[in-house]
Amino acid sequence: MSTVIKEISAKEELKTIKFHREVVLKRPTQENLLTLDDADEYKLSATNMLLKKIAEFSSELQAVGLKLQQSKWDKYPKENLYLLIDTEYGEDSYDYFHIRVKSDWLNLKEFHPALHAGFELHLYVIEDGYKGRGEFADWINIGIVYFNTVPTSFASRREHVLCLRGNFFKDLPMNFKEVAGCSRLEDGYTFKTAAYVEAVDDVCRVLQKIILRKQYLKVVPET
Repeated sequence: MSTVIKEISAKEELKTIKFHREVVLKRPTQENLLTLDDADEYKLSATNMLLKKIAEFSSELQAVGLKLQQSKWDKYPKENLYLLIDTEYGEDSYDYFHIRVKSDWLNLKEFHPALHAGFELHLYVIEDGYKGRGEFADWINIGIVYFNTVPTSFASRREHVLCLRGNFFKDLPMNFKEVAGCSRLEDGYTFKTAAYVEAVDDVCRVLQKIILRKQYLKVVPET
C-alpha cells in the first residue's frame, strides 16, 4: 500500500513541477540575456520622445474638455487615467471600442518627481467584435515601467493582437500576432533596449492616432 501511495505522490509532484515549468517559471535562452547595449543610457532618446508625446496627448485631450479621472482600483487614487470611448462607433461603443491610458505623467498640473523616483505608463486599446467578451478582437496592450533595479531600470512589455483587422487598427504598421501570447517570457517585462524602443514607438503612434480622434472621444466611468 505504501508503495502505491508513494507512486501517486511522485506523480502529483511531477505534475506540479511540469505546471511550474510550463506556466510559472521564466526560462531564458541566450537571446533573452542582457548585454551592455541594454543599459538605461541607450533608452534615454526613446524615453525623451515618450515624455513629450504624453505631454502633447494630455494637452490635446484637455483642450477639448476631456478630463482625467481617478482609478477606483488605486490604493492612493489620483487623477492619472483616461478611460475613453469613440462615439463614432455607436451607442454601445463602450463594449466595442475601449481606450485606457494611465500614467501619473498625464496630469500636467501635478508636480512630477525625477524618473528614477518612479515612472509607469499603461496603454490598452481594444476593438471587440463580441462587444465585451474579448474572444474575437484587435488590441494593443503596452506597459512601460521604471524598476528599482541595477544596472538596468527601464522595462517594457507589449502585446499586439490583430484578428478583426478593424478600422482603428488597420493602418497601424506594427508587428502583431493573431493569438494572445502564452509564453511567460513573452508576457513579462523585459529590460532589452530593442523591445523598449519598439514599445515607445508603438505608444507614440497609438497616442497620435487617438489625438486625431479627439473630437469623437468621450470619458466614461471605470467599471
